[in-house]
Amino acid sequence: MNVDIFSEPLLMSEIELLRDEAFDLYVKSLSEDKLSTKVVMYCPIPIVDLLAGLAVAAVEESVKRKEDDPRYQYQDVTGGCAFDWSNSDAAEAFVDKIKKQGREMIVCEFMALREHITTKNNTIEAINYGLGLGQEIANDLFKKWTS
Repeated sequence: MNVDIFSEPLLMSEIELLRDEAFDLYVKSLSEDKLSTKVVMYCPIPIVDLLAGLAVAAVEESVKRKEDDPRYQYQDVTGGCAFDWSNSDAAEAFVDKIKKQGREMIVCEFMALREHITTKNNTIEAINYGLGLGQEIANDLFKKWTS
């Protein structure tokens, strides 16, 4: 979910609705055909089919990333509002709005704020580099003209 930190944060009722939708997607993904289910269904040897299916299911679960779980982006980030957001006025204002709602920040909001601050810092760094480079060029030109 894309979060616009320059607008109002989601209300708790909206977050609950999104969590319910994400849970429904998660439950639906559990019922999809998986390799472990196919191993159990098509292995002709009793007991071996269960053991092989469990082994495949364990491998399937171990390769899953938590970011792939549709519920992940709506989980609370404990202490997310207490994080130092003073690097950006927009981020601070957004966090203040969340605090006024009396709730914790959720993962998608936290990631959007971190992305905003990273982009801002990278932009400032690029501008400073460009200004420094421009100043060096101007100094070189000034030295050539005055000598």
